[in-house]
Amino acid sequence: MTQPALAFDLEEGFRVYKDPATGRLYPSVTTVISLGRQEQLERWKVHTALEAAGVRLDRFTELVADVGPVAAARKVAAVPDRIAARAAGIGDQVHNWLEARARGEAPGDLSGEAARFQAGAERFLEDYAPKWTLVEATVFNRTLGYAGTADFFAEVNGVRVVGDYKTGRYVHPEVALQLAALARGESIVEADGTEHDVPVADAGIAVHLRPERYACGYGVYDADIGETAWRRFKALLELAKTRDATERLVSRRAPRRVARRASSGAR
Repeated sequence: MTQPALAFDLEEGFRVYKDPATGRLYPSVTTVISLGRQEQLERWKVHTALEAAGVRLDRFTELVADVGPVAAARKVAAVPDRIAARAAGIGDQVHNWLEARARGEAPGDLSGEAARFQAGAERFLEDYAPKWTLVEATVFNRTLGYAGTADFFAEVNGVRVVGDYKTGRYVHPEVALQLAALARGESIVEADGTEHDVPVADAGIAVHLRPERYACGYGVYDADIGETAWRRFKALLELAKTRDATERLVSRRAPRRVARRASSGAR
């Protein structure tokens, strides 16, 4: 999906939502969950960068000769971020197409790299025929202090679900935490500040669109949004709050009570 209207990104991809009623910033559900996967993400980045350098060793050698080892290393280190950004862009196109379909619009065919996901997306809509309650719904939980956007709330085969589309290579188990948090929001908040009740969700589903993995182009995973997932999300939320508080303990500016020594050269 594209960036929700009430969300924006801080440094290092830390996404927050701004409450239109109070102006307060809340960490996004996915950012909170990412804290539990930081080690995995860092390993992926290192592996991808080394793989890029190894596969194109001849080009890397030329790059070192052209710009020097430090600049060459920086360029290689940036490869994982470029890969992630490209994948996110493709995912945005697919999400936008699905959102338009859910709203009863005729978005036309997907193009470029996103086109290969369309057949699976159409097949999912045909096979499951979701009865949409809300799509692209931004959820706030002011009491606990988080926000996030659900791809959809719908009724599927008579079951009320909260769902998320995935276009990456894998469906990570943390999707259960994501959907558990969204299902327990306190309010749906529109960009203009209008608020609605959060629809009831009895289950969570992740729709995985990967044409090379599934004969029909998609797979549907049950995501347990019960108490276990909810407890784990709240634990990560506390970690996010602790990390933020810890970072604020250190300032680049020296406290006023610590006087600068005279410039007499004393040590």
